[in-house]
Amino acid sequence: MSRRKKSHQAHGSAHRPRLWGKHAVAAALDNPERRVLKAWATREGAALMQFPKEVPVTFADVADLGRLVPHDAPHQGLVIEVEPLEDVWLGGLLNDAPERAVLLVLDQVTDPHNVGAILRSAAAFGAIGIVTQDRHSPPEGGVIAKAASGALERVPWARVVNLARALEEIGEAGF
Repeated sequence: MSRRKKSHQAHGSAHRPRLWGKHAVAAALDNPERRVLKAWATREGAALMQFPKEVPVTFADVADLGRLVPHDAPHQGLVIEVEPLEDVWLGGLLNDAPERAVLLVLDQVTDPHNVGAILRSAAAFGAIGIVTQDRHSPPEGGVIAKAASGALERVPWARVVNLARALEEIGEAGF
């Protein structure tokens, strides 16, 4: 196995992303749609959270947690491994939208920090969701969750194959 592949697996994967930090972990634990598979925490970090009984928690020191996340990731003593959220269907977002709803469409925003910040802003402004192209946006993961500060768990994220077609559908829905 190559070094790169080992490193990627050490930080989670698209099928089992790792989230870290107080706000991201607390929001994931509070989200009934999110399945948390494992948790690693310092004793201080674990004292801040209410982990469900079925989630195995491994106590670790700060350095050990640092090896579970990308270099210099601010884990704040908390790391969890999760299943990705269910896919959001654009039609469902549009059908359930109240009048004058805000929907954000991102075109080729590839930096996960930026996507996380946009999710955080979307939550602050009451947007009903964000829409991105599936192939030109980062996968759900720890960097996005940390930058989103919990909004990844609250703001629906629809990924579409063709953004031009999605914009037509959004326009036909009255946006």
